[in-house]
Amino acid sequence: MNDGAMSSRIRRGILGLATVALIPSAPACDTPITVSNAVPRVTWVAVEPVDATTARITVWISDVEGDSVDLAVGWVGSDGVETALVEQPGGYGTVGLPTREALFDDNGQPHAILWDTTDVSGTVRLRMTPDDRPHEDGKGVGATVETPAFDLTTGIPEPVRAE
Repeated sequence: MNDGAMSSRIRRGILGLATVALIPSAPACDTPITVSNAVPRVTWVAVEPVDATTARITVWISDVEGDSVDLAVGWVGSDGVETALVEQPGGYGTVGLPTREALFDDNGQPHAILWDTTDVSGTVRLRMTPDDRPHEDGKGVGATVETPAFDLTTGIPEPVRAE
């Protein structure tokens, strides 16, 4: 090996050592990483009368992590008082609603809830609050949304954006 090649190897070695010295020495495993939860959203709602005592609510729920979501649902009459929704058997319910199938769909995943409308009359609005982490101090509670006012005989036949 000639002197030029040897000095070139030595220079590369010294430069390599200098580069290594500039890299921080904190190991990556000791650095805590905190990932915040993205809250779920109710995106669309439709209401279809089934018979004199039942309406089918279709609600689209989106969660960017694909978490299961609990949904608090109430109806508000013309007096402004919110009353908890009474479910009938046969729908998806309001607890543990999956969202993973629509993970990359901005509209979210649709779910059908059968509503017992026996004690409901006149013009009403639905109020909904999604929650994907109900047991951790409310850190998974999404925005509460309301539907436009509607009559149970007509419902909301075409989905409307939840606001």
